[in-house]
Amino acid sequence: MKISYLFALPLLASPLLGQLANQPRYEELSPQKAQLTYDIQGARASSGVLILTSTQRSLIPLGLLDPKDSRTVRVGLEIPALNLLGFADKAGRYKVVLPVPNQTRFYGLGLLTQVLTFPGKGTFFDRVSDVAVVVIDKTKVWNARKSFSLQSRAFTTTLPLGDGRHLIVGGGSGSVLGQVGHKTTEIFDEAFGSFAKGPSMSIERAVHTQSALQDGRFLLAGGVDVKNDPQKSSEYYDPKKKAFVKGPTMAAARMGHAAITLADGRVLVTGGLSKIVTNDVLGTVGSTLSSTEIWNPKTGLWTKGPNLTRPRVGHGMNLLPDGRVLISGGLTYTNIIIIKVPAFTNTCEIYNPKTNRISKTTSMATARSLFTAETLADGRILVAGGVGGSITKKGTPLSQAEIFDAKTGKWTQVGLLSTARGLAASARLRDGRVVLLGGAAGTLDKPVPVAACEAFNPKTGQWQALAKLPSGRVAGTLVHQRAGGLALIGGGAGTSSQSVRTWVFLIP
Repeated sequence: MKISYLFALPLLASPLLGQLANQPRYEELSPQKAQLTYDIQGARASSGVLILTSTQRSLIPLGLLDPKDSRTVRVGLEIPALNLLGFADKAGRYKVVLPVPNQTRFYGLGLLTQVLTFPGKGTFFDRVSDVAVVVIDKTKVWNARKSFSLQSRAFTTTLPLGDGRHLIVGGGSGSVLGQVGHKTTEIFDEAFGSFAKGPSMSIERAVHTQSALQDGRFLLAGGVDVKNDPQKSSEYYDPKKKAFVKGPTMAAARMGHAAITLADGRVLVTGGLSKIVTNDVLGTVGSTLSSTEIWNPKTGLWTKGPNLTRPRVGHGMNLLPDGRVLISGGLTYTNIIIIKVPAFTNTCEIYNPKTNRISKTTSMATARSLFTAETLADGRILVAGGVGGSITKKGTPLSQAEIFDAKTGKWTQVGLLSTARGLAASARLRDGRVVLLGGAAGTLDKPVPVAACEAFNPKTGQWQALAKLPSGRVAGTLVHQRAGGLALIGGGAGTSSQSVRTWVFLIP
């Protein structure tokens, strides 16, 4: 089932007031030359800027220098030659470009940087940035890392820990409709490509949803457990406690559902499967839900939302610029007398949080499920690939793509994917392009992992081929690294087993 990733790392285009943004960037200029750019924003006008660069994590109290300062330096001080001192301009920006030898002996080297500005008011240092990571590596290709995740897993979610580390949450192993869920998590450190054990959840979860809350916590809902049974439970990840805390129970068990955080902080979940019938795709689709539920931050409870116009699973859900929610496609069924007839659907609907109502909108050109649905920089919605055709034949992979424009309420078809696939990992890049990585050909019951990767350019409306994965991968975890690279972790590789190898794709 398609997982809805319900948060994105800040792209740091414009820092918040009082926030010091540290955004290093590595670029290859030629086979011999490369450069490392530090772009510091959010300092006070004309303040001093100290950039600390290290290959180690650390925890050095600033109180050693100034007893009134309770903050810490979280990078090492072992390479003083790499530390830089300068002054911000009148706009509070400091940018410096350093030449770097483009040599294979440096590939895979992770650099951690932290920025401090001075003088402060009451303390020697003024603003202190988060830790940022940049990895020196060959760009535009997939680079294998030497470290492996601790457990085979696919259909996971991932949440940022804020310092170049990411928590890989749950997931499972097995077939698409036969997941053995995990309650374990792992911490992936993009600086070193390494993994460490993270806190466990209260229950196993795979094919679940994860929503970023306005108070900094994350809400995980539903999914399947170790017995592949859909769950009603939810829980929070609290970054302050670095632990999972049990949350309220939903009215319905759900897996393969969609979830999204609304502008007012509430979380909407829609559809999903309430029951898995082993080795019976048609019977399983008959448990598809049309119900919705809403989590309220004021009460911390779930309440019933308006029903969808039809049952949906493996559908898309995207926030529109005006705060409404587009719900698109998926697998559904129609009742004919007492028989549930399953089918892929191209129908779409819109949820209005102001009126708490769902209404129909223009349908897509292609009926599809398990597709990519990414929001473009201008607020339009791109859907691509997925699975469609005849459900009685267990579906076929699709190459069609189309865009929804909320201003007109219409869909427009755009260029075809070079490789038809569903369940691809996807992300929107800083330059506005949307990438699709891997995915599955074949059928719902017998997916075939593919290695193809490509990017959609909204400016041209065309797809561009990218370097292929070293091997096919379906339902892997995609980590969008702060320095601009993408890390693909886990997922299905081969006919049955889940791969644990990590690859990194650096995009300048």
